[in-house]
Amino acid sequence: MTLVGTPLVRTEDGAILGPDYRRISGFVKPGNEVPGVVPASTVEPGDTVRLAGHDVLVITTRAHGVPGHVYIGTRNEHGAEIVHEFRESERVHVVGVGSFDR
Repeated sequence: MTLVGTPLVRTEDGAILGPDYRRISGFVKPGNEVPGVVPASTVEPGDTVRLAGHDVLVITTRAHGVPGHVYIGTRNEHGAEIVHEFRESERVHVVGVGSFDR
């Protein structure tokens, strides 16, 4: 399998989490196209999301904890880290992707 030219989801440290199917034509599920408004369960590290009128960088996502919920860890422009809890189906505005691309 070749990853050359394939958009990837990476951690802040550059570790590859896998292909970013939301950015691969023919693989993206309708309603999950980014940038755009997508279910919270499809938000990935490296996305920039608009929450409460502020654009914040997603640094972590996790789905364990309360069933049916997702936890999105973000960092704002001042460096503050905040975790937001959403229902998996709740829509989140992704305004940018691939902040950790290399």
